[in-house]
This record gives sequence, structure tokens and C-alpha cells, in this order.
Amino acid sequence: MPKPPKPERGVFERKKGSGVWWIRFADEAGRIRKQSVGMRSTAISTYQAKKTEVREGRFTPANMKHRNCILNELLDDYLASCQARQIRDYKTMEGRIKVWRELGSKTVRMLTIGDIEGCLMRYANGKPFGPNYKSKKTKRAPSTVKRALVTLKSALRYAMRNGKIGHNPASDIKPPKENNKRVRFLTMDEEERLFKVLPVEYHAEVRLAILTGLRKMELFSPKWSDINFQQRFIAVRDSKTGEGRNVPMNQTAFDILKGIIRRLGNPHVFPGEKPGTHRTDRPLHWEKYILAAKIDDFHWHDLRHTTASRLAMAGVDLYTISRILGHSDVSMTMRYAHLSPGFLQEAMSKLDPGTPEKTGTKTGTRAK
Repeated sequence: MPKPPKPERGVFERKKGSGVWWIRFADEAGRIRKQSVGMRSTAISTYQAKKTEVREGRFTPANMKHRNCILNELLDDYLASCQARQIRDYKTMEGRIKVWRELGSKTVRMLTIGDIEGCLMRYANGKPFGPNYKSKKTKRAPSTVKRALVTLKSALRYAMRNGKIGHNPASDIKPPKENNKRVRFLTMDEEERLFKVLPVEYHAEVRLAILTGLRKMELFSPKWSDINFQQRFIAVRDSKTGEGRNVPMNQTAFDILKGIIRRLGNPHVFPGEKPGTHRTDRPLHWEKYILAAKIDDFHWHDLRHTTASRLAMAGVDLYTISRILGHSDVSMTMRYAHLSPGFLQEAMSKLDPGTPEKTGTKTGTRAK
């Protein structure tokens, strides 16, 4: 009886005695590949050839014939696409792309889920990332981390659509959960302290942010032609939801806008440093002024929460607040419901046995 052949590393019969031999090997990224070959001798030679291809960086699976793209190349392509499409937050997109430059020298085929999650964790914890990138932050909010991951996924999807890669290694990574229910607003005492330390040149924009509830870019991007002094509203052309709206201004906001000196040759209310541009960010050293005013846990976006909270506490209904803020869904406005005086009490009072009901009399009601 003939002796069974000596086992060869990476070569096996899936079904004993079938005569069909397979090979098993790891590619550049450590992924296990299996392939049906046929005869045992052919399987042995094919296995050796595949190992050589992997070692020399020439391995390309038959079902994924794409060149071995470096991540940095794909990130650059995606940024160029964003610039060509003139996306509104291009500068922000550049910052999110920087997060992934740490992995930029790797090929996409070598990129693993562990690489991406590790980079994301370091970014979330505020550790330095990318070449020459400096940051003093200790922790980053889940929403910030989520947007960085979404940007990477979008860049890789763009590369797939253009046939440069065959798979998206970030597709199965779940973003961190966001807590969008945080409501932090300025008290009157905190507002007074803030304006005592805030330079006068920044007073107008901060007061307008409180009086209008405009998002940062909605506040800084309008032109003078978007300010309707006759009907007293600010026309928001480009909002986060993609829909425009008219935000009414009260007398104080009206007076502030009337008092702003227009810059010759620049159509924007808050002009930027370059001709024809507008401001894109909050006042310089904003965090320093917040710290000097002894205000804890407060961000620029909380000025918008201040608007909504004060409206709710003044008794304005939630639907109206939603319209002013430009929420796409009124459920987003529900976070301010607990601030509305009598909001829940009014609802529960309808169960009171003494609640008046309608009659056909002149008074129109009668007690139960």
C-alpha cells in the first residue's frame, strides 16, 4: 500500500480523496486567502508563487484587479473633488482629512480595521496625530470623532466609484454614539461677565448670535443684500439643512446691524481678511475670554442654545422656536420643552375634573 504524500504547508484537500487540492496563504494585510488549484503538484508550485507575490508586493486577487493605492493619494483625490464641487465646509473637511494622514503611507490593501480604530481612538483622546499637526485638546466630542470617520468612509467610497480600490476597509466600523441632548445656555450673570472681558470689536457678532439663534456659518456668511431692514429679517441662503429661511430680528438686533460699518468693496456683513470674503470662525481667543469670564463648559454653539432656551422660558411655543432655529425636525426642539413654563402643566390640566367644557351658551363654557 503506497504511503500518503507528505503534508505540504499551505496545501490541502478540502475533501479527502477528491484529488482536488487547495492552497491557503495570507496576503499583505494578513487576510487569509484560499484558492482551488487542482493537482497536488500544481497546488504546491502555485502556493510558492503566491507567497513570492505577497512578499514582493505584487499580489492581486483575481476578483480585485486594482492597483495598490496609497491612502494619501486617495485622500488627496477626495479633497480635490470637494474643492471642485465647492462644498461649503471645505476648510473643515481639510481638518478631518488630516486625522488620517497618520495612516497615509499605507496601501488600502494593507489597511486593517484595527489600524483605523486605533487612529480614531488616539484622535478621540486628543493625542497628536498626522505630520506636523498640533493640538492642545485633551478629549474630542463623539460628534467630532464621528465626522472624522464619516469623512474617511466618504473618501474611500469615492475611490471605489472611480475604480481605484475594490473594498472599503472602514465600512464595518461603527461611529461613536452622539449625545445631542446637551443644553447649555448663558445665564444673565454669565452674559454680563462675558461682555466685560470680551473686546468691543466682537460684541456685535456675539450679541447677534444670542438674539437670532443663527449657526456660526449662518451668522458670518450673509451679505448686506441678505439683511432686509424694511421687513426686519435676515435671509439665510445656505443652511445646514440645505433649505433657506428668513430669521426675524428684534429692535436690538436691528440697531446692532445698523451700527456696523460697511467695508468698501466687500458685500459681507462680517468681512474676512481677503477681499470679497467673509469671516468663517468665532472670535480669536474665544476660549480665553470664556475662561476669563469664569464660565464653565461653554462653547460657541451654546449661544444658539441660549437663544432657544430664552425663547422657551419666555413662553414661545416649540414649533415657533423650531422655525426660528431652522430645525429640520421639531423633535430636535423638544430638548427645550422642560424650560417652557407651564408646558407640561398645561397638558396635565386637561385631566382636571374642574376643567371647563364647551356649551351652547353665550359664555361658551360650563364647569363640570
